[in-house]
Formats: sequence, structure tokens, C-alpha cells
Amino acid sequence: MSRPLVWLTGDCEDPSLAPAANWLRGVADCLVISADDLPMAAGPIPTAIVLFQSRPGRIAQGAVEQLHHRAPLARLLAVVGPWCEGEVRSGHPWEGVTRIYWHQWQARLPREMGLTAGAAGWPGYRPRTLTETEILLRTLTPALHRKSLAGLVAISTAGRESFGALADACWAAGWRAVWQQPDWPPQYVGADLLLIDGWEGLPPDLASARSAGRELPPAVLLVSWPRPDDVSRAGQHGISRVLARPLLLTDLFATLDAALGHEPKARPAQSAA
Repeated sequence: MSRPLVWLTGDCEDPSLAPAANWLRGVADCLVISADDLPMAAGPIPTAIVLFQSRPGRIAQGAVEQLHHRAPLARLLAVVGPWCEGEVRSGHPWEGVTRIYWHQWQARLPREMGLTAGAAGWPGYRPRTLTETEILLRTLTPALHRKSLAGLVAISTAGRESFGALADACWAAGWRAVWQQPDWPPQYVGADLLLIDGWEGLPPDLASARSAGRELPPAVLLVSWPRPDDVSRAGQHGISRVLARPLLLTDLFATLDAALGHEPKARPAQSAA
């Protein structure tokens, strides 16, 4: 099976961005380039160009335009680090580039690459004039009408209102939900996924239970504005993913699919030219 060609440029080896770059290398044929050293015009055209930027200003808009001029039908994506999270408000973000923050790539990169459960294949051309809201609506509509991949999620939260909101979101994806209050006896044994609502929702016995070898479901933590310390601390508790609040349904759906083993696999390439 042939694999899509993807160009990578920028800070691919930065600690917060390298996991995304390594994942791309596993599902696509990746070529690391720079705008100053573009492949020859006769070479193959990529289906996607992914920018990696650890700090604002590391990749200029002019460099982005050079890359776009070389492959005008390729999808333009960017994976940006923690220092770039305020760039949209106070900096000079690139125009016409889909931004994916360093803590979002597990849910969003597979979707952008057409490698999620139920995807028809590599996504087609996307006009650079689309806004983030328009892109979200285009991805959410098919997600809400997809074939159900039902499972059971245990939601660990102290608040009834939080449980209700998260349970409704899981229900929209075809999942059942059970409420796990942090100070209750474990309700998550037998669940397909444990969804933890903030650090205050962390079950106190989670780390010790994993250390004791108990068979537990994969766990996902929801936090506002995740930081690298949150990801590191989550790993110490055996939590596989961290999602940002406010939570997007498309990110939740992708995470639920992964919990059922619907991990993305490479599909045949579709030429961008």
C-alpha cells in the first residue's frame, strides 16, 4: 500500500512537537525541508505540508507562501508549541494555515490526514480562505451522523452538572456513561474509557491500582490550557491523553474511537496535483 507524501519543516525535534512528527513518519512518507531548500520542481508533490513551530516568529509568512507556491493543492497544517498559544491574540499568526496546538495533535492530526475511523480516505483540497469556525462545522457535521461506535465511558467528576454535560457529549457519539465521583469506590472497572474532569476529578487510587497490575481502561484528563507539566504528571498516573477545556466534540469523538482500538492507519495516497 502506497503512503502519502508529507513535507515537514521547522522545529520537528522540539520535545513538545517531536511526538507529532514521529507519528507522521509512521503513517506517511515524510521529507524534512526548508523554504530555502525546496525540492526540485520535477519532484513529487506532497499531499500535505506540516509546519512545526516551537516559538512565535520561527517560520515567517513569506516562507509559508514559498511552500504553498511549490505545492498549491497541498493541505497546510501547523503544529505549534506552548509558547505559541497566545499568538492568535497578540502576535502575527500565519494566514490560511490550520493550527494544531501541541496538546491537540493526537485527536486532530489523524482527522486532518483522513486517517480516523470511518474516513473515506485522504481529504481533498481545502481553500485557505476557510475560517476556523467553517472548518470545525465541516468536520463536526459528518462526525455527528457517523455510524455509532458504542462503548462505556466512566466520567470521574465531583459535579453533577459537569457529569451531565460530559455524558451528553458521550451520548452524541453513541457512548453510554456512568458517573464516578472521585471519593466513591471504583465504578470504572469494565468501562472502555475513564474520562477525568480536571485534577480535582482524579481518582485517588488510580496510580496505585495501575502499579498493582489491575486491568483498567485507558484514561483521559480534561484540563484548561494544558501545560507540559500537566502532560508529564498525567503520564505518572498512567493517563494516556490530555484534552483541553473547553472540549470540542470532534476531539472527544476521536479520543473515544482510539479507546476502542480504532487507531488510524495509512491509506493510499491521492496526488495533490
